Amino acid sequence: MDIDEIIERVFSEKFYSLNKDKFEEIANFLRGLNDEFVLSEGNIELGMITKKLKDDSFDIDLSVTYNDNNLSTLYNFESLNEIIINNLPTSVKKITASISFFRKNLERLKEFESLEEITIDSYVFFKPEELAFLKENTNVKVISFARNFGHQAAVTAGLKFVTGDVILIIDAENEKNKKPCGGLLAPDAQKEFAHYDLVLPKDILVSPQIFSVKTMDLVSRQVRYYQRYYLNMDRYKFDKYLVSLIPDNVKKINGRVVSVKKEDNYILEVLDSGKKKIIKSKIIVGADGCNSIVRRTFYKNDIMKYMAIQEWYKCVDSSNSFYSCIFDRKTSSSCSWLIHKDEYLIYGGAFDIKNSKNKFLEQRERLSKFLSIDLSNPVKREACLVYRPKKYRDFVTGKDGAYLIGEAAGFISASSFEGISSAIRSADILSKIINKENNIKKITRLYRVNTIKLKIKLRLKVIKRWFMYTDIVRNIIMKLGVDSIKLNK
Repeated sequence: MDIDEIIERVFSEKFYSLNKDKFEEIANFLRGLNDEFVLSEGNIELGMITKKLKDDSFDIDLSVTYNDNNLSTLYNFESLNEIIINNLPTSVKKITASISFFRKNLERLKEFESLEEITIDSYVFFKPEELAFLKENTNVKVISFARNFGHQAAVTAGLKFVTGDVILIIDAENEKNKKPCGGLLAPDAQKEFAHYDLVLPKDILVSPQIFSVKTMDLVSRQVRYYQRYYLNMDRYKFDKYLVSLIPDNVKKINGRVVSVKKEDNYILEVLDSGKKKIIKSKIIVGADGCNSIVRRTFYKNDIMKYMAIQEWYKCVDSSNSFYSCIFDRKTSSSCSWLIHKDEYLIYGGAFDIKNSKNKFLEQRERLSKFLSIDLSNPVKREACLVYRPKKYRDFVTGKDGAYLIGEAAGFISASSFEGISSAIRSADILSKIINKENNIKKITRLYRVNTIKLKIKLRLKVIKRWFMYTDIVRNIIMKLGVDSIKLNK
């Protein structure tokens, strides 16, 4: 059974007619809503459908579940979308769904007179013409930023400046972690996991697992292969696995910190499901990455930044799979990457913030020609800021009970932007100190002293960067083939 046949069956009238009882059950559920509706909508997974379509059966479990106001399904059926919008009461005040749902139903939004809030769960942004429609035909207000200033800034702007009936928050950095990441677990990070005797579940790993990096210079047109021991993984599943390791006695709040200030204690304002919560604490730890609200609030934040942009493509031909590192001084002073990951190919890079999008598109075009591949139809695009430490003072551990770990502290490799290993190491150091000491001044001093080794290691990465990113030095090293391997093809 090929893919075309599977798709034909799934979207056939016969399939719909045989599952109409399930659809009626969904309709009855929707008719009972009167306040809030949440649609958790997945993509079609052909492997899963293939398993269900055994013995030429059309009787497929839609895997639809109900939980209070939440309707969850693995499938994004056109017929299911139609049933939802036709049976969703216009009295509903809040709607949370994917951007595809709203795109299909923009016209219908006019009818939801009681609608107070729309939340988008999506990898992609609205198109200009769609935003124009919302502005002209609904009460939705749209705030556009010149660049990605982070989730906190977006939410704060919405709360402070929007006065309409609907606040539309287009969030590219929700709990599903859409931060650009090549998803390769470096040896340093593997070593940190080994310290805890942790074993990665096999479903985190993806194909292919490759033992070399194809390094390309688009200007000199040199190509070299270097042996590296990365693990190719699903970054979203990896993050979920890490969260699962949190002990049950630790209280977790699924919200966002929108502000933090210091009085007698630290006072954090948290948005949790649209509701404000105030949390007070003697100690706070900023593990919130680049553009950290803790770092911005209490410390100088003049560390150099890049804009990381990444696109995903459906990979038709994976017969020549590779991990790659790309240099192109015409478009970026940093590096880019091209990585196969199961049925996808991801391409991303770090660019100077000014004119980053155009530089990304320019490099994409140059790379397409260099490799003779089509990169014109991405299925999704991701973007965020990333730190590039240059000076020792860029590493900030914190004081007075407000501490930083990981990238928020500047603990990230200047040469490769690898940060998982440093995040684990700094978190381990700080947690052991806090669990042992009560005196704030002593915690501050011990954390600063015990991270000296880590700072030196990352400072050496700054020096390594000079060799990697100085064109004449890199070209000489690549031309001589220093430490490179020759493929036997």
